[in-house]
This record gives sequence, structure tokens and C-alpha cells, in this order.
Amino acid sequence: MHLLVNIDVPELGPAVDFYRDALGLTLDRFLDDDVAELSGTSSRLYLLQNAADTPSSSPGSMPRHYRRH
Repeated sequence: MHLLVNIDVPELGPAVDFYRDALGLTLDRFLDDDVAELSGTSSRLYLLQNAADTPSSSPGSMPRHYRRH
């Protein structure tokens, strides 16, 4: 089974740097100005740039926040 992992991030560039440096992942491509695809694990990792306080895709969920980051 192959999994796709989507991670919301406030800024794409610093997030790519973090996951590349901290986890040794490889940036494969940018899909738009707001999506990056990384590899280096058994799953593909997608970083999705989304501004704080925007609604998430889950119905009834709280707006995004990045305070813990």
C-alpha cells in the first residue's frame, strides 16, 4: 500500500528546507506556487501552503493555526 501524506504549512520555502534538512527528504517538484512534493520515505509527502486562519478541508473543523510551529 502507498500512502500520500499532506501537511499544511504557512510558508512553502522554509517548510521544504525543514523537511529536507531534518528528515533527509528530496524535493521532487513544485506542483504549483503552493504545493511541493518530497520523497525519501515509503510515502510521498506533499507540503500544502495554506494561510493561518483559513478553513481546513474537514467539515466542522477549526480554522488552521500554526502556533505550535
